[in-house]
Amino acid sequence: MGTFLIEQKSPAAPTEAIPSPQRWVALDALRGVAALWVAWYHFYRFTTLPGLLDRPDGIDWFLLHGYLGVEIFFVLSGVVISLSVMGAKITWPYTLSFAIRRSIRLDPPYWAILALACLLRALTGDPVPLPSALAHVAYLQNILGFPNVVQQFWTLCYEVQFYLVLICFIALAQKAGKVVGWLAALLPLAISLYLYAYWWPPTGWFIDYWYAFALGVATTGMLRKRINPAVWALATGFVLVAGFERDRIEMMTVAVTVMVIGMTGLAGKLPVWSGGVVFRYLGRVSYSFYLVHFLGTYIARILAARADSAFEGILVFIAATLIALGFAEILHRLVEAPAHALSRRFGRSIASRLTRSAEPVPSL
Repeated sequence: MGTFLIEQKSPAAPTEAIPSPQRWVALDALRGVAALWVAWYHFYRFTTLPGLLDRPDGIDWFLLHGYLGVEIFFVLSGVVISLSVMGAKITWPYTLSFAIRRSIRLDPPYWAILALACLLRALTGDPVPLPSALAHVAYLQNILGFPNVVQQFWTLCYEVQFYLVLICFIALAQKAGKVVGWLAALLPLAISLYLYAYWWPPTGWFIDYWYAFALGVATTGMLRKRINPAVWALATGFVLVAGFERDRIEMMTVAVTVMVIGMTGLAGKLPVWSGGVVFRYLGRVSYSFYLVHFLGTYIARILAARADSAFEGILVFIAATLIALGFAEILHRLVEAPAHALSRRFGRSIASRLTRSAEPVPSL
């Protein structure tokens, strides 16, 4: 999942794009809400809290559908990553630089929590097999068929694939022309929609959820005046209608998320609507919170088993949320924020050095 910093564009970036500040804070807020929704789903669904809390049907529905935050994440990733690469000339040096910067930015927090989860599993007598741990390090556990050490890790495997596939598609379009570029955009989107609507479960490959990421990319293209708004609206409306027709709330969630981001962007409010201090904070720690909230689920499971009233159940829910946020703050301060700083300071120079070292030495 990418952060919402809009990276410096190359000189080839179009000048007619909608001007935007360094940060689109509305996306941060939405990302924080999505992370919190997923965490609440885990706190609620995988504990005894549903039988303990006296909750209205609407709240019950909301908590049991928190997994839809993942669809929001995938759309947001499409928006943010395409902002980073749109207008850039895709070359091997650029691809190497992009991959290194993403790795420096995202891998350390993930690897830290992976190590912690493996340690906790070992201490509780259920060690993670070495092949599984190594597959997790390379984001390959879904493809290789290993169970996820932490439940939400599966989404990161898709994120990494999305980034690489997008770079490949853009490079293909730049080299082969607009016709091939449109085919590269539309054919995988159609296949992804068909698989998601008619074929389940997911295979572990990017195509399963590509439609959500691709619509996020299309939203960026529309806001940067690369895609006609009517085409964007038609594609989004098609996904919404298909979701209703197939009774797939995940597809409806993707379409609604795309519409909200797109309309907010057209209104010029993406840099303005931050949601206030709470949502700004959630957006800042959302990646760390998403990674580490399994500890809150574990604590909620233990405490909920000892609670015997709705009031105590509410206290358990609040405690799990605050404890998970505390761990997220620690991870953000100690690992994620330093990784971001390192990516900004050294990512490009490291990639440049690696690229130069890979160039053949001219013969004398």
